[in-house]
Amino acid sequence: DEKTVLVAPSWHEGNIFETCALPLFQSLLHSGFHVIARPHDETLKRNPKLLFALRDHFKGEQRFCLDLDMKSDESLQRAAVLITDWSGIAFEWAIVKERPTLFVNTKMKIHNEDYEELGIAPIEIQQRDFFGKNIEEREVEGAGVLAEDLLKNKECCVERIRGFRDKMICHFGQAAQVGGQYILDLVKD
Repeated sequence: DEKTVLVAPSWHEGNIFETCALPLFQSLLHSGFHVIARPHDETLKRNPKLLFALRDHFKGEQRFCLDLDMKSDESLQRAAVLITDWSGIAFEWAIVKERPTLFVNTKMKIHNEDYEELGIAPIEIQQRDFFGKNIEEREVEGAGVLAEDLLKNKECCVERIRGFRDKMICHFGQAAQVGGQYILDLVKD
């Protein structure tokens, strides 16, 4: 659905649901989008009150849905644009679905405090430019306009995604066959 946005952030401290969900959702709804809010299951475990408060805030809004069914991928199938922060879902979304992502620059999720010593940008930072656009947390009131722009220019984004995938993913679409053949060759030797 071209007018459906999936908001699926990480569960780290300072994620979208904790910092800017209300103005983000309001911007998207104002721009005519259907909004599916899909929290990480850890957010559901750690902060259910926040999620239910969001649900209650948008009660009666037909274009808002809080998706808590972690076993289903229906919301992933329906959405045309993903909005996330530092979640790894952006990789799956872009590489498999070839659909654009709007990244909200919340507080970074950092697992290695010494990452800068390596002298290379982590892929979670690099990929943001390949998969879509970035918006600062304080600017989410403009998210609806940016999501519309991503849809209007999605072919450019898809081209960048495919280039990233071709460079970074080995044997995309054929990994099982190539891996199976490798194992058979090892057994034969």
